[in-house]
Amino acid sequence: MLDQVALAEESPGRWTATIAGNDDLRVRVVCEGNELEAEVDIERPRMFPTPVWVPMIGAPDPPDGFLGTDCPDGTTAYVFFQALGRPAPEVRTVAIDAKGDWTVGLPAFADGTTVEVSASCGSVAYPSRTYVAGGSDTLGSTSTTTSTTSSTAPGTPGTATPAPAVPAGAVAANPAYTG
Repeated sequence: MLDQVALAEESPGRWTATIAGNDDLRVRVVCEGNELEAEVDIERPRMFPTPVWVPMIGAPDPPDGFLGTDCPDGTTAYVFFQALGRPAPEVRTVAIDAKGDWTVGLPAFADGTTVEVSASCGSVAYPSRTYVAGGSDTLGSTSTTTSTTSSTAPGTPGTATPAPAVPAGAVAANPAYTG
């Protein structure tokens, strides 16, 4: 979409305009056959799932990775992927570009795993985002539940609801070889 902005002449050869917006943009000025192009880097740190669509109608499901914007100069981005139910996140260290932006791919998690993504760089901490590995249509594919049958319709009083599966845990035992 091309927008045109009116310029005001402050003094001979000096023109100004106000451009409102929250996103980086490219400006092209044409005056009496002379042309000037410039990039405007708006400092508004945000994190998006990739690929990014314009206009952003919805988040990709599942995303390919994440894009962060506007880290302070000289910093490094740290991206944390916390799979729900796991004790520690997977951490990625990502270099930033000249504009302070970064991109990172996703770590491998089993389809259906809900993953919370958080990131920081220097004084910037991005709000966390959540996605489902393999896409939201795989949600729940990694857990098993015991089904119970009932002669009553689901949701009626007295109907047993299956309990969610208990995560696997370590069991103390003596080491042994079987085979």
